[in-house]
Amino acid sequence: YVYTMENNISQEEAMGESFSQIADDIISNSDRYRKEKDIVKVGFEFEYMLVDSNLDLIGNELKVNILTQLNDEFEDDTDPILIKEELGASQLEAAIGPFLIDKIGTFGLEDRAYDMECAIVRKAKDNDANILRIGFYPRLNLVDELIERSNKIKYRTVPSFHDVRRSPHIDTRLGNIEVVDVSPAASIGLANSVQFNIQCSSIED
Repeated sequence: YVYTMENNISQEEAMGESFSQIADDIISNSDRYRKEKDIVKVGFEFEYMLVDSNLDLIGNELKVNILTQLNDEFEDDTDPILIKEELGASQLEAAIGPFLIDKIGTFGLEDRAYDMECAIVRKAKDNDANILRIGFYPRLNLVDELIERSNKIKYRTVPSFHDVRRSPHIDTRLGNIEVVDVSPAASIGLANSVQFNIQCSSIED
């Protein structure tokens, strides 16, 4: 997908105006977002690459099938679990929570995250795939045309938008011994993280 700035400038302006309105509303009504300080909710988000037995990426179609099966399995789960697409065609995100930390404790949160990941592993294996939790998938050249994206419109357009609008003064090379150019914004579709989420008690917090 090639982002064409001319075709999207009005949409870009509308999004900017909408963002400013929402931000102004939040700031001017900050009391609405205050929480009780002694009640803390937490959660985890994990990103995975889905690979076959040769550690090659499985592609979008099989990823979507696995994702659908997982959400069907978790639909009646008592824990708040959400499995969704990420930018990469072979990438998914698994989110668990929020939980009241004083109710389940840190070990309870760990147990629930472990059970969720085991379920993902089982479903991947049912489809002749595996999950790979790794900072950056290293087996693909970082060329935009080689990085397969998910089909969601935001993943089709946003990386291309950043490629078009990037300042020529930004250095996109990383490394000392071996230098890698990470200029395609879609490269983030090969990167994975683990995020711990904690609820803030207020905007100031």
